[in-house]
Amino acid sequence: MKPRPTTKTHRKPRQPRDQGRLLFAEDEDLSRLSISTLLRREGFHCVTEKDGVAAREKLRTQQFDCLISDIRMLGNTEVELIKTSTVLHPDMPVILITGYPNEETVSASFRLPVFCYLTKPVDFRSLLTAVRNAVCRRRTLGEMDAMRGRLVQCLTRIGQLSSDLRECKRLSGEKAARTFIKECNTYAETTKARLEPLWRQITGELQRS
Repeated sequence: MKPRPTTKTHRKPRQPRDQGRLLFAEDEDLSRLSISTLLRREGFHCVTEKDGVAAREKLRTQQFDCLISDIRMLGNTEVELIKTSTVLHPDMPVILITGYPNEETVSASFRLPVFCYLTKPVDFRSLLTAVRNAVCRRRTLGEMDAMRGRLVQCLTRIGQLSSDLRECKRLSGEKAARTFIKECNTYAETTKARLEPLWRQITGELQRS
């Protein structure tokens, strides 16, 4: 009996998970195409524009985790794009790239909240590291804001419980108060258990960035 021929199964390459939304403004077609293609291969959703005017419109209508921008291009001769970014999205990191570094542009970029400054030709590994760190920082700050909101809610709730406890003592006596204290402790422990994993995650992200 002849053995059956074996058939090879070709697995599809594993697609990287979404690493973040990027806005890439670059007037050089080749640079814009090549860098955006490489960033997409790394799992980023990369929206591209070839001038500062179109990029500013994108900032007004969409949300991004990071802005990557050339300095010397139409609509950004006075770093208008970066200024708009800081007004519309003050927490969004900005990475600047340029092939014509000079004292004026460098000075202007340092007066603004720029995350990183790179010169052309851009080393993609350096850019990728900067983008990952920038997105990580953006998301970590978002997690911290969310945690801060939860803490405020918890403190508000605890304040309400304390007020209810005083009223309970006044109306119902010591036994009812002890029952209410037990409920308060249970709520506090449950809240602590929910917040501790988030705090560890945020601490780890901060250490890695």
